[in-house]
Amino acid sequence: RTRSIDDGDEDGKAKALGLPGVALAVAHKILTAVKGLWIRSSPWLMLVDIRKLSCPESVGDALHRFRRNTNDFGYNYTLVLLFVAVACVVTKPFSLMVIAALAMLWVWVFYVRASEFHYNGQTYSLRAQAVAMVMFSAFVLMIATNVSQVLMGGLTGGFLLCVGHSVVRAPEPPPEGDAE
Repeated sequence: RTRSIDDGDEDGKAKALGLPGVALAVAHKILTAVKGLWIRSSPWLMLVDIRKLSCPESVGDALHRFRRNTNDFGYNYTLVLLFVAVACVVTKPFSLMVIAALAMLWVWVFYVRASEFHYNGQTYSLRAQAVAMVMFSAFVLMIATNVSQVLMGGLTGGFLLCVGHSVVRAPEPPPEGDAE
């Protein structure tokens, strides 16, 4: 049995549509995951309330704020981190093209053509193909192009933004009856 993009897609409709169908199925899964994060996130007006911003009094207070705010706004911070990383990649068209080309190659190898590969009398299983694809993708992303620098810059910037916000935002008081 070949693999299918969607667990509920027994007929392999996405695979039958070829690369565009698989791309749409993957995009749908990504959008569903982001929508789930959005639904579970705290209200955004609470996150950006300027009246709650203040300097922590000590390192212990900063750590307390960090723990409380990441607990309260963890999903919001994840969305901010994703947005900053995606914005960094989108502003560099070459990086976007490299990532899109690698994604299409992965989809083609594992979903459109998902079978063993025969070359020079040797047969390569899907596992061997996966190892080769990981090595090729790592080479392209980390050595041959600057895509890893763009991604790491975006992730680092988003991480520092989230950590900085969680430290300077005074946490909400605990509800009555809750022991902290």
